[in-house]
Amino acid sequence: MDEQNGTVLADPGVSQPVADWRVPFFTTERAVKAATETIWQRSLAWFFLSSGALFLFFVARKYAHPEANLVAQIEALALMAASQLTLIFLCSRLSDRFDVGPGLKRLGAKVPSEDACPVSIEVKQFGVVTGYDEGYMWIEDGTLFFKGLQTVFRLNAEDVPPLGAWPNKARPNPLKGRDISCVPFLTGGVSAEVRFRIIDPFEDYHARRRSAKFLRELTLWASNRPSGSLESLLPPLSVHPALTTNRPLRHEGLVTGLLIAALNLVVLTTLKVDLSMRSLASVETLIVAFGGSALTLAALQLARRSWSTVVVRDKLERRWGPAVAEPVAGPPRLVR
Repeated sequence: MDEQNGTVLADPGVSQPVADWRVPFFTTERAVKAATETIWQRSLAWFFLSSGALFLFFVARKYAHPEANLVAQIEALALMAASQLTLIFLCSRLSDRFDVGPGLKRLGAKVPSEDACPVSIEVKQFGVVTGYDEGYMWIEDGTLFFKGLQTVFRLNAEDVPPLGAWPNKARPNPLKGRDISCVPFLTGGVSAEVRFRIIDPFEDYHARRRSAKFLRELTLWASNRPSGSLESLLPPLSVHPALTTNRPLRHEGLVTGLLIAALNLVVLTTLKVDLSMRSLASVETLIVAFGGSALTLAALQLARRSWSTVVVRDKLERRWGPAVAEPVAGPPRLVR
């Protein structure tokens, strides 16, 4: 650890210096607490999902009248679908997001550029979020700077692949009104990127002007690839202390996705198929087939993403060592 500038040197596969996370202990405490704060919402969603499934199998399908049967099943399936979407949404957010705490406005007074934009960033490696922060981003003398509440870094053009080699979704497309929201960067053996979102870009006229100017400059920077003014300092490649794999309920997304997918498969396989298009049963068949298939795919995607998240973070923790929050942490040093 370089105590002077808050960086760690990379392993032999990475030649540039790499930034570190400087995280106060209360940030990780809030992240752990957030996983349990919404547990009542997830428990309630599971209750409604279970109630809808029991009603579907043991009540709704027992009605003799076709119209009553259809209405009851649609009600049960709607309750199950709403519960599943709630669970998928909550579990997806739990794996990647946490509260970084206040201080962003005070940090703005320490940023040397008036054109700096407040942004939230995600560091992603192998498609998995390994860090999150909020701070200010700007371009100065050919270098892209970020100063955040928990880390600082700077990228030069040689750290970033040519714009034509960027993934299609990351490239700006003026015809579709798509600006840059992701900057991939090169490092030894690691597929990494910084995704950013400008905070309150339409708050007032000055915020709109500053945001538009920064996005134009970023596009030109990625296209023209000017020489940088300072040595590169890569974004942190270690896992953020609030996202480490030892936090509670780390496999909840995997278990939730598999259970939802299994339940939907039971619903689909026990459905009385009617494709005559001359009865209410055929309407039910189409609704359940399309809706159930879509929810099953979404659940399996949640399970796959959750498993991949744990595997990638565990791999990076072994490579870079376990991340530890600091009992007391001052703001990161300026990267100019």
